[in-house]
Amino acid sequence: MSTLLDVKTEAYSCNSCGHSQSPDLPDLAGYYDTDYKISLASDDHDQLYEMVEGQPVFRMAKQAELVLLHSNPPHGARVLDYGAAKAATLRAIMAKRPDIRPAVFDVSQDYRAYWTNWVAGDDQATYRCPEEWSGQFDLVTAHFVIEHVAQPVEVFQDIARLLAPQGEVFFTVPDVISNPGDLLVVDHVNHFTASSIDAALWQAGLVTESVTNDYRGAFVVVARKDTGIERAPSSQNISAKVIELRDIASFWTEARKTLLGAASEHGKRKAVIYGAGFYGLWISSVLAGRQRISGYLDQNPYVRQAAPVGPVFDPLDPPKGIEVVYAGLNPAIARYVLPEWLKSIGLSAQIVYLDGGA
Repeated sequence: MSTLLDVKTEAYSCNSCGHSQSPDLPDLAGYYDTDYKISLASDDHDQLYEMVEGQPVFRMAKQAELVLLHSNPPHGARVLDYGAAKAATLRAIMAKRPDIRPAVFDVSQDYRAYWTNWVAGDDQATYRCPEEWSGQFDLVTAHFVIEHVAQPVEVFQDIARLLAPQGEVFFTVPDVISNPGDLLVVDHVNHFTASSIDAALWQAGLVTESVTNDYRGAFVVVARKDTGIERAPSSQNISAKVIELRDIASFWTEARKTLLGAASEHGKRKAVIYGAGFYGLWISSVLAGRQRISGYLDQNPYVRQAAPVGPVFDPLDPPKGIEVVYAGLNPAIARYVLPEWLKSIGLSAQIVYLDGGA
């Protein structure tokens, strides 16, 4: 969304399941109904997942690939995109599986124009899935939806209601341990660990089939209806997860100190922020008024074309005279990506990383 909201950042960790949860935004339902304009910058707007041999791989294509890898809906299956937005992932799935019957649901009317020409009217719903949809779907997908909701167990219960007897649910949620920025994303009120996913599904009457990290920085989960066999959620080292969550909170406190120290040292030098996503915008919010920032660098052409912040430059054609680069990337990849980028364009500049050092 590239938007700063003036609310306090808090997160509470659970010692029973390893989940972390933040207070709801004021008027959460209204926010998603009218203010949450995800990927509406242009008809084909998408988010960059990674670069492979110099070619971009976008988020929707990656999500479609994972759905077909982890689930195999039968021929003619009814597939529901739950929290669909533009339902671009479902369209990508249908390009490879034109036999499926698509359905879409979202908590906003904003996306109906994107559904009209390819989803039947009876297979569209907003605000609430109709009762007649109960037990009708062979597959329900939810791509980065559950982290946004106030009551995740209730959402899983609703999905369980929609599943056919042998149906599956496929969903993705951020992995806060491998993607520490998730703890600060203001509209992510749930921060999942593998143990808390299993606990939430179990409470909703669903059984976890698989949990993987096939999507970088996120969990890819497949679940099905409980068969009635009495079971409890899997036992994991919950205390270790809680310690990791608290370490992430400490990381952000130290990262802010690192940025303020760097601004004190380099404030008058020409600088850019590599990354116009969450990490880059957070850096910008900390450095405001303290550092001379000439703009952002980002590989995603959609961000450069319709920049919510700006200006945003192609990393292969940065502004002249850059002396300092702030690493606005997930710390897990920043120390690999940025030195390789500097080397590729023959640039000598100071890199400031969120985890300290240069």
